[in-house]
Amino acid sequence: MSLDRRVLVFAIAGSSLLAACRGAGARTDFDAAGHNPAVVITAQRETYVVYVDDARRLVHQRVGDTAAVAISPAGDAVDLRGENAPIFVERGDGALLVVYPVAVRGGGKHHSASELRAQLSRDGGRSWSAPHRIDGDAAPRSHNFADLALTRGGDGVVSWLDSRAGQQGVQTAVLHSDLTVAPVQTADAKSCQCCRTALFAASNGELWLAWRDLSEGNVRNIAYAVSGGVGEPFAPRGDVADDRWSINGCPESGPRFAETADGTVLLAWLNGAENAIEIAAAPRGGRLEKRAAVVAGAVNHPDIGTLPDGRLAVFYESFRGGKRAVDMRVSDGAHARWSAAKTIADDGMMPRYVRRGADARLSYTSMSDGKPRVHIVDIEGMQ
Repeated sequence: MSLDRRVLVFAIAGSSLLAACRGAGARTDFDAAGHNPAVVITAQRETYVVYVDDARRLVHQRVGDTAAVAISPAGDAVDLRGENAPIFVERGDGALLVVYPVAVRGGGKHHSASELRAQLSRDGGRSWSAPHRIDGDAAPRSHNFADLALTRGGDGVVSWLDSRAGQQGVQTAVLHSDLTVAPVQTADAKSCQCCRTALFAASNGELWLAWRDLSEGNVRNIAYAVSGGVGEPFAPRGDVADDRWSINGCPESGPRFAETADGTVLLAWLNGAENAIEIAAAPRGGRLEKRAAVVAGAVNHPDIGTLPDGRLAVFYESFRGGKRAVDMRVSDGAHARWSAAKTIADDGMMPRYVRRGADARLSYTSMSDGKPRVHIVDIEGMQ
């Protein structure tokens, strides 16, 4: 049974959620037909979004503009759905960078073969470079569930899942500013098949990588590894916690990183054994240690980040009335206790949070009459 179906069963059966309070409503900044958005707040405090349109093309739009600009070439089927989301960042040189998979033919037994590609814009998204394949793999197989961490030096590290080791595993590579990649390294030769990887560049220069592992008995704990910097190997540090969640199917629910002002690295994930969103914390230079659950019940797909005032915010899906909603909980100043839930959207899935300075945005996808729509909300006033 898939995780979504399992969670919906819990919701329909009446699994209790902690009380949600609808305080100040979030201001909607963007609403367009499409799905799987990713948002960037630029150094000039402008908000940009990429998403997949009805023709399966990746498109770009500045919030406030009336029309989107196509990024991926016509005829290429962008392979984004659910947790398999695009990566969208602004580099230190001001260029906009996207990374996304494209479905390819001729995969033989790999019916879902795809290539991981990157494109650049140096003019605010008005035009884009030709696609560069960045997975470093000539074989026809799936390359999906990617993430990217940029360093202050301008280079990045990209992670994703593919089966070059004989089964689905976690791969990493250095992505240079010219979109060339260094040799691919396998961080874990056996992982959960379809949960998104997570990469994070900490303020002390370390790179953190997390993913949903797969061990004997279909146990799917969250594992992590740390690198001293770009080009250095990731040193495995084992599982974040022994959740002992065993499921014969792919949960499609990966972890997400954040960092507080004092250098504490945090990780949020779904513990399916407890039906809870949990977090772990690592002091600067330390190891991740599990903390208490943020919320329990029919929940999924968390994201975590800091608000402009320094408090933590966790965003996640709640299952109510047979559909998904987007809720938010906020920590106190000491990051020790959590508020009651605030509902951001009564119809929403896959929340993704981004902040730059005093600007904070949340993107998600809703379903309207069976068709997906992309939304961006301003989080100011919600906390």
